Parts: sequence; C-alpha cells; structure tokens
Amino acid sequence: MALLTAKTFSLQFNNKRRIKRPYYPRKALLCYQLTPQNGSTPTRGYFKNKKKCHAEIRFINEIKSMGLDETQCYQVTCYLTWSPCPSCVRELVAFIKAHDHLNLRIFASRLYCHWCRRQQEGLRLLCGSQVPVEVMGSRGPRSDTTWEGEFPGQSNVQGEEEKRRERKQELLALQLLPLGPGWFPSSLSEFADCWENFVDHKEPLSFNPSEMLEELDKNSRAIKRRLERIKQSWSVDVLENGLRSLQLGPVSSSLSRSNSR
Repeated sequence: MALLTAKTFSLQFNNKRRIKRPYYPRKALLCYQLTPQNGSTPTRGYFKNKKKCHAEIRFINEIKSMGLDETQCYQVTCYLTWSPCPSCVRELVAFIKAHDHLNLRIFASRLYCHWCRRQQEGLRLLCGSQVPVEVMGSRGPRSDTTWEGEFPGQSNVQGEEEKRRERKQELLALQLLPLGPGWFPSSLSEFADCWENFVDHKEPLSFNPSEMLEELDKNSRAIKRRLERIKQSWSVDVLENGLRSLQLGPVSSSLSRSNSR
C-alpha cells in the first residue's frame, strides 16, 4: 500500500488553530483501516481530495469495489485531517445504513468550519446515525468525567494515580517512536496509531516525532471540547423536540441552543 511521507503527515495533520509562515494549504486526507471480525489482516489505504470528488467519496467507492462478504462484520476506522463536509456526511450515513455489516468510526484532526451551522448539523447527523465521530488525540482517562464510585466534588486519589501512570507510559512510548513502527502501543493515541500505520518510516526525519505527537495531543484538547459542545447542543435539540411532542408547553429558555465555536 502507498504510504504518507513523514513531512506530509506533520503538515496535513497539524491541528494548530493558525499555522506559521511559510503558509501552506491544509488539505483533506483520509486514512482508513478495515478489520474483519474473524481476525484477518487489516486492509489499509488513504485518499485525498480530487477535483469534484472528496476523499470520503473515494473511500466509499473503494469499500464498495471490494465485494466484502455481507455475512461477515467489519470494523472500519477512518483518520481524517478535516471533519467531513455536510454533503459527505449524507453520503457516509447513507452508505452505512445500506451496509449494516460495517461498523464505522471517524476520527478527525480538525473540525471543518465548526462555527457554521450547516457543519455543526452535519456532525450531529453522524452522531444521530450511530457513526461515532471524535477528535484525534490521547485516549487516556478524561479529566472532566466522574470515576465509577466517585461523587461529583469528591477527589479520587486512585484515579489520579492511574492517570499519572498512563501518562508516564505514554511519554515513554513517545520516546521510542524514532525507532519506527511497532514500538508504540496504538491504544494510546489516534495520532500515534496513524503515524505508525500510514507513514513511510524509511525516510530520514527532519523533526522529532515524539515532540510532534505530544504537541498534536496537546492541541487536540481544545478541539475535543469544541466538538463536545456541538454534540451537547444536539442533545438539547432532541430534548426540546421530545418535550414538544409530549405537549408539555413551551421549552424553558435555559434549554435554548447556543451556537458554539
């Protein structure tokens, strides 16, 4: 399979809000991994936008052309530099609904025009269609969730120790990345998993990959919060519609949706 160059990965998966000079276009790339439930070797590949054909559509056409066994279940993971546009969202949702033997997960490095209402509605459509869409980054424990058996406001020493231990293991693994693929436990970060499986590691590097991946994970935190706000506004919409259908009167102004950036 064709692989990305390390330079292409570092430039195109860059998730900084603003890029420094020299400026360059941040293009749409889609890396996919299709894993059969029977444990067979995964199939991997990547696509980029072509004239009048987005990477997501090329990905759909590729999966259709494989003639997959519909009696077999498949896990499909996609890593995107940009979240899908509304048009591609509709195509992805229709594709998954027509192929219920596929389980699709989408991870995006950046949210495309996240301030636009249409883009937010597209992300909500994916979530409402049982297609998980998340921001690429560390998969460690979330600091804003309550641990099992812990009440809000109560500290959890064991949970904090676990987080520190996992972070230490992650940093140790990052130091091994220059040794090439196979050294990084892919369960820790989507960026590291994408780097390991879709990048050509034979070429000499002009940067430190461990520092790059650590910065990508750090930048992803704000983008994750932004996506969560978009999802939460979708949940409020569902609640509002449910209350209206029950004819319980007007919805409280506290439940009104606010656009999020």
